[in-house]
Amino acid sequence: MKKSIFLFALSFLIFGCNYNHVKSADASGSENGLNQNLKMGSLDYQSLQLLVLQKQCVRCHSSAGGNQGSLNLETYAQVRAQMNKIYYRSIEKKDMPPSGLSNSDFDYLKSWLEAGAPEKNTSRSQGPIKGPITWDVIKKQVFASSCLDCHSGPHPEGHVILDQIDEVRKNISFIFDVSIIKQTMPLEPYAAMSEFEKQALMKWISQGMPN
Repeated sequence: MKKSIFLFALSFLIFGCNYNHVKSADASGSENGLNQNLKMGSLDYQSLQLLVLQKQCVRCHSSAGGNQGSLNLETYAQVRAQMNKIYYRSIEKKDMPPSGLSNSDFDYLKSWLEAGAPEKNTSRSQGPIKGPITWDVIKKQVFASSCLDCHSGPHPEGHVILDQIDEVRKNISFIFDVSIIKQTMPLEPYAAMSEFEKQALMKWISQGMPN
């Protein structure tokens, strides 16, 4: 165990300079907070729907509005399927809606579409994780936001379970490799681990992965 921990720590130092730096999102509901989220491509579908679609699009592009242009934008799946068309008409050609978008609505829609039209908010906390780094902290403050949707329950992706400490300990080499060294996990639309989350995970590993 001590040898493995040493190798993890050594790998952390070697690959540290290659980390992706994910900026933090402003958690406030203010316009400044929304603009900050947009810069990071972390605006989610629900927010985009409230900010733009309900005001500008759904009146005509809904069942109640007659699905004008054979286009319905009431659900995420319907919007996601038409994102290229929406981008062309609203961002490039700028003829939809006919009255045009305000500067802020234009920025919201453009940023969301260019981020891949994420359904969920992909922002990650950049604040340092305080207090003892226990399993509960790792589970709730590192894994919960981007990992447990897929890696928990009766049918976890890749048979990798991240809500049980024994399973995490058993697969820690793989977890370390894909999340910190290769940074291939989490997959989009989830954001990569923040620097503080990586540091917390590394500290937990170096301490022997305590309960």
